Amino acid sequence: MSSGFLLDMGISPKVSQVFQKQGWQSVHVHEIALDFSSDEEILKFAKERNYVVITTDKDFAGHLAIAKGSTPSVITFRLENPNAEEQKAALERLISSISFNELDNCLITLERDRYRKRSLPIR
Repeated sequence: MSSGFLLDMGISPKVSQVFQKQGWQSVHVHEIALDFSSDEEILKFAKERNYVVITTDKDFAGHLAIAKGSTPSVITFRLENPNAEEQKAALERLISSISFNELDNCLITLERDRYRKRSLPIR
């Protein structure tokens, strides 16, 4: 079960407010000096701590597919230059329609008005 969320560089630190309202833990890569780390290092960090990665980087799904990994889960924003409020609103819509447990072992693509979920590992 996921223990919290790791926000990648393209995600506003203000997004943490969405999770704090729910009593969930979140941390931004900048806060833990991972802001210049590779995707693989970020995925490793998240996996070791059971964090869900939230990113705008489409490469994370590819890294998991190549590794045939089942963790960590990744939520990828597919919004055109979203500001902090748009990011927060999209995540609020997502967490109002999915339980915390449903975030395990999956890739979620988050668009403006919908999301798509795929189970990990990708076959």
